[in-house]
Amino acid sequence: MSATEITKRFNISHGTCHNNILPQLQAYFLPGRRRPVYKLVDIEALSQVRVVDPVEKMCSDVEQGERQNNLAPLCRLLNDALSS
Repeated sequence: MSATEITKRFNISHGTCHNNILPQLQAYFLPGRRRPVYKLVDIEALSQVRVVDPVEKMCSDVEQGERQNNLAPLCRLLNDALSS
C-alpha cells in the first residue's frame, strides 16, 4: 500500500500519517516506483493497536484514588459500557 492508501484507510491527514504511522512501518522501494510502499500485514498489525480514550484514562485515575470527587459512579458506568 502507498502512503495515500494508508491515509484513506485510517481516514487521517497526510501529515498525521507521515508523522505517526509511517515511522512505525518498514518502507519498501520497488523498482520503477518513485515512492515507497508498505506491507498490508504491517498495516493490519498497526490497526490492531488499541487507542486509549481520555475517558478511560480519567476513570483509571479516579479508580486509583488520584481524584477525589463524584466521578467514580460515572466511571463504573462507562467502564461497564466499554467492556460490553
